[in-house]
Amino acid sequence: GVGMAGDASFASVSLLLHCDGTNGSTTVTDSSPTPKTVTCYGGAALSTTSPKIGSASLSFTSSSSSYATVSHASDFNFGAGNFTIEFWYYPISQSTYSGILVGDEPDYPLCFFHGPGNNSGNPMVAIGPNGSSWFSNASGLSFGAVTANTWVHLALVRDGDTFRTFKDGVQVSTGSTDSAGQSVGSISTFTLGRNSASFYLSAKIDELRITKGVARYTSNFTPPASAFLDYAGQVSGNVKDSAGSNAARTVRAYRRDTGALVGSTTSNGTTGNYTINCATLDEVTVIAFDNATSGTYYNDQAARVIPA
Repeated sequence: GVGMAGDASFASVSLLLHCDGTNGSTTVTDSSPTPKTVTCYGGAALSTTSPKIGSASLSFTSSSSSYATVSHASDFNFGAGNFTIEFWYYPISQSTYSGILVGDEPDYPLCFFHGPGNNSGNPMVAIGPNGSSWFSNASGLSFGAVTANTWVHLALVRDGDTFRTFKDGVQVSTGSTDSAGQSVGSISTFTLGRNSASFYLSAKIDELRITKGVARYTSNFTPPASAFLDYAGQVSGNVKDSAGSNAARTVRAYRRDTGALVGSTTSNGTTGNYTINCATLDEVTVIAFDNATSGTYYNDQAARVIPA
């Protein structure tokens, strides 16, 4: 069988934070295909109070000097390629020049920031070619006015040599590199909630996604009303035992070209149904194992399936 259509660009997702969990938890899970470690400091934690999507959001309070970091990965080195950075943002109060999402703090080469005295107090983003300078045409791209204590969707997209900012799916600003095909500076660590040791954010963030190599939005769009998908496609089906009854069995999917394990689950004992999320749309072999512990063993079942 086949499952729901997924995110066709999921294999290119570098970071995907649903920011879901229990209130006060400092465990922030990266649901991207290459999971990274998120470390919370100084009171940064999940909050179940009024999240945008799911059970919680990631909360930062300037009074507790809270922030979080995301472990280094080459997935954050965008080069001259397209990329999309997007998240839901809930500003509370900004008393300083505060970083929302910063690549290699305090500033360069990429910094979303928000604070009084800059851009009329509205959030903005600056992009640079290295660790010491900005692109002159993208030194401060505005997201326009936002409202305190209100969720807003912000997105930055590189499409060719053009950068675009979107607020709630509507394009606000454009900028560009200083020369054709110019790379954005490499990023070793992303920091959330501050852009140096004294500039902290008072806000919440939810559903943060970074996609490397893909310009997801090049014109106005409708922001997602539900969580970002964690898969490119799915395989699903039904398992029966030797008597033809629905059965609970271990079900695993392996890529047919490499043999790599894609996912594992247990079919439902009542319905016999299963679903496995797949990071790519490559053909898989699905095996339903006979895990009987006594008596006559029923044969393992295998099927060739292309995720959808």
